[in-house]
Amino acid sequence: MFKKVLKFIKQFYYSFPVQLIILHFKRNHLLLILWFILFAFIEGWLAESFGVKALFLFPEYLNKSYWLSFMILGISFGGFTVAFHLYSYILHGARFRFIATVKKTFLVFSFNNMLIPFIFIAFYLFRSYQYQTEIELISIIEALANLFSFLIGFAIFTLSSFLYFIVTNKNFLSVKKRSKVGAYQTPLQRSESWSSKQRNVKSWKVGFYLLPFFRVRIAREAGHYRDEWIDDILDQNHVNASIFELIAILSFFLFGALSNQSYFLIPAAASVILFITIVLMIVSAFYSWIKGWTLTLIVFSLLFVNALSENTDWLSVKSKAYGLNYEIPNSEYSTKVINGLCDENKREEDLNQLFSMLDYRRSAVSKDSIMVIINVSGGGHRSSAWTFSSLFLADSLLNGALYDHSYLISGASGGMIGASYWRDMTWRRNRNKDPYVFSKHFNFLTRDLLNPIIFTMVSNDFSFRFRKSSYKDQVYKHDRAFAFENQLNENTHHWFDVPISSYREREQNAEMPMLIFTPTILNDGRRLLISPLELSFLTEKGDVSESNRIVLIENVEFRSLFKSHDADSLRYLSALRMNATFPYILPAVTLPSVPEIEVMDAGIRDNYGKQTTFQFLSSIKEWTENNITKIVVIQLRYKERSFEPEGIDQSILSRISTPIGKIYENFENVQEYVLDDLLNELEENSSIDYEWINFEMNKSDDDPVSLNFHLSGLEKKLILNSLERPENIESIERLKDIFNIKE
Repeated sequence: MFKKVLKFIKQFYYSFPVQLIILHFKRNHLLLILWFILFAFIEGWLAESFGVKALFLFPEYLNKSYWLSFMILGISFGGFTVAFHLYSYILHGARFRFIATVKKTFLVFSFNNMLIPFIFIAFYLFRSYQYQTEIELISIIEALANLFSFLIGFAIFTLSSFLYFIVTNKNFLSVKKRSKVGAYQTPLQRSESWSSKQRNVKSWKVGFYLLPFFRVRIAREAGHYRDEWIDDILDQNHVNASIFELIAILSFFLFGALSNQSYFLIPAAASVILFITIVLMIVSAFYSWIKGWTLTLIVFSLLFVNALSENTDWLSVKSKAYGLNYEIPNSEYSTKVINGLCDENKREEDLNQLFSMLDYRRSAVSKDSIMVIINVSGGGHRSSAWTFSSLFLADSLLNGALYDHSYLISGASGGMIGASYWRDMTWRRNRNKDPYVFSKHFNFLTRDLLNPIIFTMVSNDFSFRFRKSSYKDQVYKHDRAFAFENQLNENTHHWFDVPISSYREREQNAEMPMLIFTPTILNDGRRLLISPLELSFLTEKGDVSESNRIVLIENVEFRSLFKSHDADSLRYLSALRMNATFPYILPAVTLPSVPEIEVMDAGIRDNYGKQTTFQFLSSIKEWTENNITKIVVIQLRYKERSFEPEGIDQSILSRISTPIGKIYENFENVQEYVLDDLLNELEENSSIDYEWINFEMNKSDDDPVSLNFHLSGLEKKLILNSLERPENIESIERLKDIFNIKE
């Protein structure tokens, strides 16, 4: 009995599928890394905070997730699987020379190489089913139909690919019938046989191999056959594989070129898999021709392209703000210019205009002495949805008093998108121009933004940017920033596809509260103030002439700095994007200055809008003392303002990462400590009554909502349910008391 078990173990060990797995772990580390990346995407180990997991487990196509989106994903995974087989066959087929003696050589090799793909498919089906039914809250029947479509898509691509190789590849019998034996020559091959170069490669012992339908066959020795015959078969299979790879690579670039057509905007997860497939195919193509020089050539090629991109327009990775004029000479950006953008007279003039606007809003709109300031936090789609939902609910229960008493909205990232949407919607509703109820607005605003970003990133931004897009007669390189704005434009009914100057009259006439964007300038850490109004008073640091202290101006007014570049023509969508440019997901925005400045998310400096609030209230302190009796600051946050101390991991690796990791992790907390001190000081030195109202979506991270531009069905439900949290109901009741709203 023991001998039989031992014999079975030995036979199993020397079976072709097991030997291929061992080969992968011993020599195919690139393949294993790529497979790990796919597993990590699905399990959430990698890029989950960016929403990539959701894109894989519930792919979208044409703005919805259904059977066709799953089928396209299945087709793309089929492409990766075939590329996996091709890579393995090209690099290591010669180690298993018996394979040339069987019919349908590549099909047999691939079938025995399917263990990892089969494991991945089973894992994906399980995780996707869980995600669809538990997170996206769809029915079991619909989830199973989607997964079946995935399998159909996978089968369509793999079977059609295998058919190509069955038809084009020679088998051993056809070689024996040839009267003249020699390497199969094509223009794609070198004069010396490819496989003959690998005859000195150590052969791997194989006892058994599998045929389709899991039929077991004994692997025949090939030593008694002429090497030229086996070389002929392996060479011709290699040529066909090269042709197949070339077609796949060209298809990838074709999808990128045609992505402006919605039908070619395939699910982002499919484009990610397609990109990984292309990387694999390019590496295998390099290896098949230059062998050990592959890594060296790839590294030097990347370094060369990187160096070339600095001074080559068609390789440029700069992303621009749409509407600005980049055709004229760039404006100077220096400390001298910043200090000279405005003087005391300019600040005084701008303040007087602001006071006139505040007077009009107090007397004609709010009609009392209560001022509301709204601070919104960053956080992608979750903050956008939470901000809009909270403001909509509060304003409805207050019979419009919240909107009428709001003087300023400030904040970062997604929160400002939600606040802008609420502001525009209410303005239109007041003019009977809003045809939608809350649920319609919520569904529009929370539609996916991540899919076009990721698709454009992998199909366009990671390759040569040959596509162009235009806005208002200006031509720009198409990138994921343009894709983001276009999708946001669709999600928001084209309300924001206007120059920022179109809001000037509405704000000046007190039809809308002021809204100030404050993206961060990466070059020096300053804040760029973007508004249709003059904001020079926010760049003032006070009178320090007698102290000899050097004044550092941290706020730069966008309209003053880029006046000659048609600053008023800046697309409002671009202002939203600049304020919400999350690292890597969206590219930093390059502005026409010398040196060129780049701006990113406002949350880098102030994730809650508190700094803008402090500077605004400090600037109008005299006016508020004379005209306002109560200032209500409403803060819309993702989670509770409570920073419980956490322990520090004592492991060796943690000790290495903790100093930097903890500083970054607590950076937002440090912002809050500093700004709270400033606001507390402002309140203590004022005769006005201050009231701080918080709307917090989560009390803890027990039910986290992803920080990205995609929301699942469950996450949307959690956001709406958070409106009924006791703390938020209490905040609503407090607002009712403030505005004397009776039931």
